[in-house]
Amino acid sequence: MEKKHILLLAIGAVCCVILFFINVYLGATGAIILAALAMSVLIMEDSRVLPEITIELGDDAKKIRVKNEGNAAGLRDSMSPLSRSISSSICPNSRPIPHTTTRFPI
Repeated sequence: MEKKHILLLAIGAVCCVILFFINVYLGATGAIILAALAMSVLIMEDSRVLPEITIELGDDAKKIRVKNEGNAAGLRDSMSPLSRSISSSICPNSRPIPHTTTRFPI
């Protein structure tokens, strides 16, 4: 998790402890809200690191367009069409490329 999220959850835990000393019901309510906040932060962390790669065939059927529409970089990706003798490296230098068009000799 990021430092901001850990700090937010730590402040919420301290507030829950203080609320437990004031009133048990307030502390329990704060703990439930803190648990919901922690779950949403964990879900957000899981969904942030997913690449979504879309592959489209070109109009002349000789090009393949590869797009990364996700929110994470796709590094060191490669692809090969039905014929195993033809292959292409999408990101050869380990740098993310958001949109790539590859032309195959047919």
